[in-house]
Amino acid sequence: MSSLTSGQVFTGAKWNYQIVNALTGDGTHSSTVFKAKVLQKDGVLDAPQWFATLHQAGESLKRECEIYRLPSIASGACSRKMYDVIANPMNIGNSDDGSIPYVAFEWLETTLQDVKYQPSMHIYAIIRTVAKTALTSCAILADRQLVNTGRTPDLKKGWHSLISLDYKPANFLLSGIETDDITAKVGDLGHNE
Repeated sequence: MSSLTSGQVFTGAKWNYQIVNALTGDGTHSSTVFKAKVLQKDGVLDAPQWFATLHQAGESLKRECEIYRLPSIASGACSRKMYDVIANPMNIGNSDDGSIPYVAFEWLETTLQDVKYQPSMHIYAIIRTVAKTALTSCAILADRQLVNTGRTPDLKKGWHSLISLDYKPANFLLSGIETDDITAKVGDLGHNE
C-alpha cells in the first residue's frame, strides 16, 4: 500500500500532478493507481484537458513504458498517452534509495467498465468507437510485429515479440459518452503483475 495522499503533488518534466484519489480498478493489478489533476507548470499552456493516472512502476510497468515509447504507439490516437516517468516524491534528494518511480498516463472521463446503461445513451456510438479503437490498435501492433496475447509473454516460445494486451472493459478509456463524438483509447499495453 502507498503512503501517498490526496492533494500531494508530483513534479513531472513538463507538468505537475496533484493526487485526487486512489482508483480501485477491476482488481487485476497489484500496483497502486491514483487519479491526478494535471497542473500547468512554468507557463506551459498545453496541459492536457483530462486527468492523469499515476501508476507505481514495477518491472512489468517498466516494460510497458518501453512499448509506449515506440513511435507507432506514442503517435497513435487509439492508445492513451504516457505523460511522464516521475521520481517518488517521498524520496526527493535520495536518488539511490532504490525507490520505485511513478508513471503518469493520460486519463479520460471514465472506463467502459464504469459506464452504466441509460436509455438515452448513445450505445451504438460507444460500441462503434470501442470496436474501431480495438481493431486499429491491433493493426498498429501487427505492423510492429507485436501480438495481443492477453497473457504473460514467453519470448522463448514464439517468433513474434509479444505484449500482454488485455482487452477488457476496464482497459478502454472513454470520454464524450453522452454525445455522438466519443473518444476511446486503449489503456493497458502489457502491465501484468
